[in-house]
Amino acid sequence: MPDKKFTLGPIFRQYRLARRMNLKKMAEVTSIAQSTLSKIENNIISPGFDKVMKICQALDIEVSDLLNNETASAAENNRPIARLAVTRKNEEATVTTDNYISNFVCSNISKKIMVPMIAQLRLQDGEEARSELIKHPGEEYVYIIKGQVKVVLEHYRPIYLDQGDSIYFDSPMGHLYVNAGAAEAVILSVSLSMDEGA
Repeated sequence: MPDKKFTLGPIFRQYRLARRMNLKKMAEVTSIAQSTLSKIENNIISPGFDKVMKICQALDIEVSDLLNNETASAAENNRPIARLAVTRKNEEATVTTDNYISNFVCSNISKKIMVPMIAQLRLQDGEEARSELIKHPGEEYVYIIKGQVKVVLEHYRPIYLDQGDSIYFDSPMGHLYVNAGAAEAVILSVSLSMDEGA
């Protein structure tokens, strides 16, 4: 099991306060209810990936900044060309939500356009009503490492994938990954973040 576990609430609060932003303003910018933001910051609820992305955009930070708990440098506008990150086994940064146990890999690089993670699916087939579909900017690639996965998509019928199968789609389209089998289901997900105007 990875030994780097993160609770995002206090880290979000730290960034928000550093930017002198109150919860009311954060709610306006993210379109997330103020009460929900408060519950996230106090670790009462775990945000889904779409909410994490919205909060990161509002705070002008990246997911990697959260995992490293580092402030993104305003001067770091030019993207380097020789960066390197290695994640050894059991060195992943783990974030647990209602739907996934997400192990972020190569998370020590800031200003990257891809967010790779290995996720264990917590939702079982038939439990989709427990969660909203996730939407975020960019594109997404998923490879099934283990088990059987049901991919629920906003504009398509559910797609069932087995170990070794993969899928690529536009991530502003609502989506959700569900464990469709009796055994554990694990995926490799790579999200490509596409900034507006890029």
